[in-house]
Amino acid sequence: TRKLARRGVDVLGAEPDLLDTIPVAAAMTRAFEPVSPTDPVSGLAERFALSDVPSLPVVDGEKRLVGIVSRSDMEEALLRGQGESRVGDVMTPGPVTCALDESLTLALQRLSLRDVAALPVVDPGQDDRVVGMLRRRDIIAAYQRARRERPEFAARVDRLRESLTGARVFEM
Repeated sequence: TRKLARRGVDVLGAEPDLLDTIPVAAAMTRAFEPVSPTDPVSGLAERFALSDVPSLPVVDGEKRLVGIVSRSDMEEALLRGQGESRVGDVMTPGPVTCALDESLTLALQRLSLRDVAALPVVDPGQDDRVVGMLRRRDIIAAYQRARRERPEFAARVDRLRESLTGARVFEM
C-alpha cells in the first residue's frame, strides 16, 4: 500500500472491489447432482457427463455435505481398477465451502488457496445443506455481468487500473 500511496492512490478511502459487492448466490450454479458416499465410482462417469461441474458434492441421507469427488478422483480410481469401490472411498472428506451470502472475493480466495476448480455452496440457514456449486467461470461471468450492469463502477476501476499501470482496458 505504500507504493500506491506514493503514486497518489488513496487505498484507505478506496471503494470495494466489484467482486466484493456480488454475493455467491448471484453467481453459483444450481444445476448439479449430489452423489452419495455409497454410490459406485463406476456410476460417476455418467453423472459427470450430465453435469457441467468439475466436481460433485457428496452428501449424506440428510443432504448434508460429507465430501467432494472430482473427475480426476474418478479417473484415478477407474485406472486403478476400483470402479466398483464406493464414492466414499475416493472422495475428499470435509471440503472447503462457501456460503450463499458471502462475497465472490472471499470465494475466489478459497478457490485459489486450495487450488480447486469448484466449491460447494451451503446455506447456513438450512443446516449447511448444499444448494449449489461455484466454479471459477461462474465468478468470471458474474463479474462481466456486473461490469455491464454498473458501468460507473467499471469506469472507476478502469481509471484506477490505468493510473497504476498506464494500460487501458477495452471491452470486446
